[in-house]
Amino acid sequence: MRIAVISDTHMADPDAWFDQFYTNHLEPVDALIHCGDITGSGIYNYLQNHRQFYAVAGNMDAFGIGSELPATLTLTLSDKKVGVAHGFGYGERSSLGFSVAAAFGEDYDLILYGHTHMPEIVRKGTTTIINPGTLRQYSGTFALIDLSDEGITASIVCV
Repeated sequence: MRIAVISDTHMADPDAWFDQFYTNHLEPVDALIHCGDITGSGIYNYLQNHRQFYAVAGNMDAFGIGSELPATLTLTLSDKKVGVAHGFGYGERSSLGFSVAAAFGEDYDLILYGHTHMPEIVRKGTTTIINPGTLRQYSGTFALIDLSDEGITASIVCV
């Protein structure tokens, strides 16, 4: 199973650039996860058209869906237990990934978070912790993750 993870898009509406980016990078994946700070209902509605889309609220999601989206998600994808959170309110930015992972607990295979705008892939024990960075208009980063019986393979992709 291939997953794309984005975060901190801070876009109100999709434009031609984002539409092309989505077609090339996000549409082909099996699941799409947004780790918060979507900030616009237009971009949220656009992403909801993906066949398997998940999102959590970020601290900048003050528009209507900010109160509708959960603060955290626990998913089972390809037999892997996945925790998703934005990361705001979990502690210091320098150790945020470990703080988010600790809040979910040790029995997670994969923890996804955003907020810092800094891409990161680290491991703590058997848990892979990923921050895809920020995907902004014309630039940024996102994560591509492959889940299989052999484990988790992840990379950060620069746009």
